[in-house]
Amino acid sequence: MYYLSEQGITEIQEIAFSAIDMLIHTDFHCSKDTREMYLLHARFMLEFFASLNIIPAKLSVMLDDRIYFQVGRMELFSSEHQTLLEQFRNKSSLFSACEFHERISAFETVLRDLGYGTTQLKSSSHILKALYLFLYRYGLDYHPEIAGIWFEEIKKTLGNSWKNWRRILRLFKQYTEEGIVLKGTRYTYKIDILDTFPEWCRIPVKSFMDRLIREFRSHSTARNYKFSCLRFCRFLITNGINGFDKVTIAHIRLFSLTDEHATPYGRATSFAVIRQFLYYLEEQKLLQTGLHQALFSERARSAGITDILGGDQIQRIHEYRHVASTPMELRTAAIVTVGLELGLRASDVVRLKMKDIDWKNRRVSVIQHKTQNALSLPLTTAAGNAVYRYLLKGRPETDSPYVFVHHHAPYDRMSTKICNNSLYCILPERYDVVNKGFYVLRRTFATTLLRNNAGIQMVMDFLGHTDNTSVMKYLSFDEERMRLCPLSLTQYSLLLEGGAE
Repeated sequence: MYYLSEQGITEIQEIAFSAIDMLIHTDFHCSKDTREMYLLHARFMLEFFASLNIIPAKLSVMLDDRIYFQVGRMELFSSEHQTLLEQFRNKSSLFSACEFHERISAFETVLRDLGYGTTQLKSSSHILKALYLFLYRYGLDYHPEIAGIWFEEIKKTLGNSWKNWRRILRLFKQYTEEGIVLKGTRYTYKIDILDTFPEWCRIPVKSFMDRLIREFRSHSTARNYKFSCLRFCRFLITNGINGFDKVTIAHIRLFSLTDEHATPYGRATSFAVIRQFLYYLEEQKLLQTGLHQALFSERARSAGITDILGGDQIQRIHEYRHVASTPMELRTAAIVTVGLELGLRASDVVRLKMKDIDWKNRRVSVIQHKTQNALSLPLTTAAGNAVYRYLLKGRPETDSPYVFVHHHAPYDRMSTKICNNSLYCILPERYDVVNKGFYVLRRTFATTLLRNNAGIQMVMDFLGHTDNTSVMKYLSFDEERMRLCPLSLTQYSLLLEGGAE
């Protein structure tokens, strides 16, 4: 009270945020613990005045170092951000600061229902309370863009927790706009490079990506295609082209001669994508017909030795399955066993649902994510036992329809990266192998079928393939049948070491 009177405040009603600012930044000439005690007692006093409706309750909350410096002061923000915040005063917002405060508890209930723990719930409450105090102090309503500007300014005060703050703000944005929080949602925060390109090339590239998605290509594939297309667009812009209708065969030839890649494979892959894009532009009447034929990679299809697991590695997988006991071990064993015994891709393993397993008839039926083709497989004893043990003793309690889920909130579908990590957990030496991923289990599955006298058609059916192109490469591992049809060295005038035929 003495401090306030020195600042010219003579009535309790005159206490405002400015007084809190001065008190927080005052040097009490004492230890940290004593300073915290002073602020704590002052906060109790302000809470008493607030209970009598003499001052706003928000003033007492601000007398806490744990939240004060994370609320932020708009007068200390960059001039650009101050201007943007002032402009929002005259724009439509989602709702007022008071309504924002009322929604915090409902949002926490949603997170609690999704399985978030006490620590995360407390963190969410703290984050949204800090934003509310900022909005209330400066008379602003809630809008996601206001929250984004505020976050960029107070980010430097958050230390290593800034990513958690950013995600909570995005979750709350989704909650306010859609009324729900989707489990397992992944957010992107970087500016999409596509948005930096002129409209004449941005719209066709976006339309091309949408077409890929409609053709059941994955979002990651569409994203990779986008970068190759933008590479071509950037070349056109650099050479003064401002529309696809102005592209000639000379431009395409110059692009093919000057576009550099680290490897021939990278060049061939990129050019194949761009050819598809050019053909799409021709279909849309945006490009002269036939120009896509002017771009070629001059590279033959490559072939390599198919990598599969050895017998000892397969044995180690089954040994791990038998001794797995913790929830994470049971999930690891089930994932790898399903890949080995059923030959499913990682993208299909993580999308495997409860309804896909027919326990009575011992079959697994899925729609393959990559091809969208239906696939029905017999559920082997090893795979069935591994999945059953995981569901019974390892899987968290959740209403998620997926068999394999995260073991931390939100308990929903995993990413394919966890399939790779599960394989490395059992076979750590696979981590250093080129093309080391989960797909080696699918190749091993196909090779095992061939070695067990399965015909080409049966292997195609089990893999869900419509042609035998991908299957033929597995024949090189069927050593027994390869020995039945060797070529004579004499026929080709070849000599063994030492001169013998």
